[in-house]
Amino acid sequence: KLYASLAKEVGVQGPYISEDPRVEVQTFSSIDSDIVIVMNHSYDDLETALKSEHKIEGVDMLAGDANIKEFSNYAIKVHFPAKSSAVLLIRRVGELYPTASSS
Repeated sequence: KLYASLAKEVGVQGPYISEDPRVEVQTFSSIDSDIVIVMNHSYDDLETALKSEHKIEGVDMLAGDANIKEFSNYAIKVHFPAKSSAVLLIRRVGELYPTASSS
């Protein structure tokens, strides 16, 4: 939590963070969705929530051996086997970069 707080304070926190520090999150964003690569670096099976700063419309597993348990407006609960990863497609409510025609 210390590192997450520091990252947020200096403006380097991504749009998704894991509640478990053993899980790394990398995000690639488009107008209305994100490709999120999530890696469990531990030797333990674990379940964690990915918290989102944007409202979530839907989530799909594109690759990997993790399991999406559930999602709500601002969180996705995922189960990870030891040393595993997942590639998620997360659809957001609204556009990240509104265009002139959508304003």
